[in-house]
Amino acid sequence: MGTKRLIFLIIISFAAIAILLLFFFIWTINQDNRQYNPIDAIPQNACIVIEVENFESFATAFRSNTVAIKLSRSFWLTRFSKILNFSDSLYRSDIAFQKYIGKNNLVAAYFNHDSKSFEELYVIKLPEGAGKNEIFEFIRLQAIGIAKTNDDSVDGHACIAVQSDEGWYWFSDVGNLLLVSSSKPLLKMAIDKLIDGNGQNDNAFAAIYATSAKGVAANIFINTRKLSQILTIRDNLSYLKEIADWVGLEVQFSDKQLLANGLISVTDTAKRFYSVFIHQKPLGFTLNSFMPIGTSFFVWYGISDLAKFLNDYRDYIDNIRLTDPYNKNLSKFLSDFGISFEEFLIRNFGNEVCVLNARFDGNTQPQWLYFLRVKSGSAALNEIINLAAKQDVKIEEANLNYSGQAIIIKNPIQSYIPILFGNHFLQVNDAYILVLDNMLIFGPDLPTLDQVAKAYFQNNTLSHSDGFVHELQRLSSTSNLIFYSAGLSNPALMDFTLMGKPLGADMNLDESVSHLTWQVVGGTPKLFTILVVSGPMGKTTISAKTDSTLLQSIWRCQLNTKPIGKIHLLRNHANGEAELLVQDEDNTIYLISKNGHILWNRKIYAQIKGDVIQADLFRNGKLQMLFVAGRQIFAIDRNGNDVKGFPLTLKAEPTSPLSVFDYDRQKYYRLMVACSDKKLYCYNGTGKIVTDWHQFTTETLVYDRIGLVQLSGKDYIVVFDQNRPYLLNRKGTQRVRIGNFFRKASNAEYYLDVDVKGKHHIVTTDTLGIVKRIYFDGRVESISIKPFSSNHTFRLIKGKSKRYYAFMENNTISLYDTKGRLSSVAVSKGNFDTGQLQAIRISGTDLIVASASNKLNIYDINGKPLENLMILSTVPIHIINENNHFVTMSKEHGIVCFPIK
Repeated sequence: MGTKRLIFLIIISFAAIAILLLFFFIWTINQDNRQYNPIDAIPQNACIVIEVENFESFATAFRSNTVAIKLSRSFWLTRFSKILNFSDSLYRSDIAFQKYIGKNNLVAAYFNHDSKSFEELYVIKLPEGAGKNEIFEFIRLQAIGIAKTNDDSVDGHACIAVQSDEGWYWFSDVGNLLLVSSSKPLLKMAIDKLIDGNGQNDNAFAAIYATSAKGVAANIFINTRKLSQILTIRDNLSYLKEIADWVGLEVQFSDKQLLANGLISVTDTAKRFYSVFIHQKPLGFTLNSFMPIGTSFFVWYGISDLAKFLNDYRDYIDNIRLTDPYNKNLSKFLSDFGISFEEFLIRNFGNEVCVLNARFDGNTQPQWLYFLRVKSGSAALNEIINLAAKQDVKIEEANLNYSGQAIIIKNPIQSYIPILFGNHFLQVNDAYILVLDNMLIFGPDLPTLDQVAKAYFQNNTLSHSDGFVHELQRLSSTSNLIFYSAGLSNPALMDFTLMGKPLGADMNLDESVSHLTWQVVGGTPKLFTILVVSGPMGKTTISAKTDSTLLQSIWRCQLNTKPIGKIHLLRNHANGEAELLVQDEDNTIYLISKNGHILWNRKIYAQIKGDVIQADLFRNGKLQMLFVAGRQIFAIDRNGNDVKGFPLTLKAEPTSPLSVFDYDRQKYYRLMVACSDKKLYCYNGTGKIVTDWHQFTTETLVYDRIGLVQLSGKDYIVVFDQNRPYLLNRKGTQRVRIGNFFRKASNAEYYLDVDVKGKHHIVTTDTLGIVKRIYFDGRVESISIKPFSSNHTFRLIKGKSKRYYAFMENNTISLYDTKGRLSSVAVSKGNFDTGQLQAIRISGTDLIVASASNKLNIYDINGKPLENLMILSTVPIHIINENNHFVTMSKEHGIVCFPIK
């Protein structure tokens, strides 16, 4: 009985062992067949993770991009580059390698444990059916003659150790993945993460990874907290600490540019540096119109809410334990001047600040400066002078030779602004302040700031740098941070190091990278970011066909988007000089100085209809700008602010431009506009309806401007609808009944003229091209010259010695005298642009200006073209100074100033 029991127990034990072995075998098989994604193997303490969806596509794009190729020769990308090049060469020559890599997904990850070195992990998704023995044999074959191989294991998991010139690499496989690492412990971490699910989950990384795009060359994920251990400022290892959590970038290659955009992960509670932009509304970058063209490096902040920015920045420096020196300096300002420095800055700050490094002509030493836009340059200057008086500091004011428009003073508040805005600004010796318009510019001495002023007034600024303008086109039009460097071997970048070496070490990166730009767009916890790395664009060639504007221009002013409408020539009531109001496709309006500098811009959400008219609404010598846009009448002061009571909303959609009349020259204005209900509305200078105006109703819609003629003590309000003309009085009733109705041509202007008998009349053309003279007794006289289509353009040219009727149609401009006799003809190779015809007089010479295919053509009164002036732009053009300088609008280049000799 005992023997039977023993035999039974032995049988049961063997059966149990067999079952366990079977389960273990099945589990092993399942482990070997388990399907993973390469990203699953990456431990979350990686510094940089690069995910490539398709090796073949990535390698092809990388090989064809000159920037990527040259960057890969730098010491800090050498290892990645060598592995990529070796793999690429195998891929193109070895069918087996094509099978294992080919169009498969792979991930490269880099881990740093100190400031001077890093470890690598590469994970490749293998094709279905690839066996371990087959893969290992392939690795051994590839290593013959170039590397030593040994069979090895990682915590019991089989692997191959390969010793090459670059050191040891360990190869292993888990499921459908091949793992390669320069570190055996790192390989173990990756294997454990796959098999056992070991390793902490990083929620910030998971959130960024979930947003990664498909179909791009590569996705790059940067752990900024780890990166800060190897990318830093020399002697300041804590500088880049706590910047953000993770950055995810979608990378694309395009010829001579490396482009990337993505997201930065930060949270309100994390108190990272980039957290300061979470609560900031993105703004337009406008300081490039002040920054010298020799600027090679800058960091720009767009700050919509300075109080919130400073509060968030205090949280950040508290997080990196730098609060004490920060507060100590602000307390000293309060003690010295009796007011809070933050209060002083908030009262004056105008939303933009930047620090830059620039080189000037004749000065081999680049200079550090910072620029602070303020709400009012004069108000900020007065407040700084008052602060100096409290400490008995001598200001040493110096007026430069720029018509009193530039002032330099000794800075009584040195170092406070750099401390408030942080490390970027501490490079600047801010001993002096230059005041330019609404800009305070801080620098080390008078000669340097004199050079800044000179560059500004000569329009020798970044806004006129073709290379930089081209770079801006790749960026968002609004943002909160821009980091820019002209190359990676830029001296301004020499304080930045990667793994203890300068960024540009071991190679002349200036030859391969001409621009590096990093942009951050705030407003949400996931900040949008753009990275552009550009190679040399080559020497800019000017094509007579497309870019003759650039050859002949004196200055160019680039808007945020393409300009629309026309240039409105205005007068600065303070100094009598010309200023320009223009609008872009986003319906942002800009006030621009005669030197091409943007004084301010604002959005109005509709396109301006017709002309902008200046009026002295308050009868104090100050002029306001009035115009119609959308369903509103705007009145804006010279600083871009709405006048009280405006904009006023019309009762119907306006169909005509705004007209402004001052009947008795007493500045009691009447604002008149026609609307879609066929009524003419009349308002006074405060925006109120004129009570004794009869609100005249026309037969059809009015699209043309409403005019005013004053003759013999009488007012004649001139109106053209789609059927007929009208002559009204001040109260909106008909003053004269016109005897012969006609429809005015849509591209025909109308003018006050006088005939050979001295009789005044309105002259225009009808839809057949017949000249119509409307006399103020109601008579209409017709002069038939030749048949024209309803699309013809008509202008009256009041020449130096005689007047001409100018007709433009197709490719011909014909000038006739007032009796209808042909005087001269100008012919273009292509058709002229309808409505784009203008007459100007310069140095006593009458000229005709027209555009054909948006190219400006200028002729003398005899029809002879000025061959040296074929400008790509539009009509009208405007003279802005005594030097025969004109401005025009170019869709490609913004507002352009050029000479006519």
